[in-house]
Amino acid sequence: MIKKRFTVLGLVSGLVLCLMMFVTGCGDLSKTVIIKNQVVIDSHGNITEYYSEINMPQNTYQQMEKLAQSEGYSSVREFFLRDFGGSNKYFGYNEYEEKGKTIIFKNLIDIDSAHTIKSITLNFENNELSFNDSTFAASYFIPKSYIKSLDYSVISPAKIGQNNANQISRDGLKATWTKKEGEDIPVLYIMSRVPVQQTLIPGFETVLAIIVIGGAFLLASKKK
Repeated sequence: MIKKRFTVLGLVSGLVLCLMMFVTGCGDLSKTVIIKNQVVIDSHGNITEYYSEINMPQNTYQQMEKLAQSEGYSSVREFFLRDFGGSNKYFGYNEYEEKGKTIIFKNLIDIDSAHTIKSITLNFENNELSFNDSTFAASYFIPKSYIKSLDYSVISPAKIGQNNANQISRDGLKATWTKKEGEDIPVLYIMSRVPVQQTLIPGFETVLAIIVIGGAFLLASKKK
């Protein structure tokens, strides 16, 4: 009889503990998404690389499927590519696999400001480059409440000026944001001034070489 009482008390205590963990958030299984993201921008203001690796357990992916369906999409893939009507002309989506537990979202061609996802703002005018990404701040792909950690980097074609990155590389070309669970994810941004590239008129090098050679020949003739 005493053993039964202890067993019942143990079960009740366990249920109470689980309930307390759920209420306080300790039992929240959704904060399990690990994101690694890299962006490379060229001197023309185009994104030559947008690579996002999103790792999550099976139960979180199932939540993502429900989220996509609640937004009117048949799959997570369709939800990710919603800006392009599900087309993969600009961006590719590698399906989630239970073994790897990872979604890969990346560009397939160079992307200009007119063809990027709506959560990214890319401007390049008068050699002034500005890049803003609210993808993870605004829960555009993944609800912010799901994210456990975010490692995000942008490589600029010129030294980075204004920014809100956690770290800038020694050469000034790479901005890195590192966010852990509980830290707020802001809209990520950088600004750079790209030096003007001097372009020569086609054939100018040949003409210049002829002038130099001709001048040298005349100078030599005068000396004789």
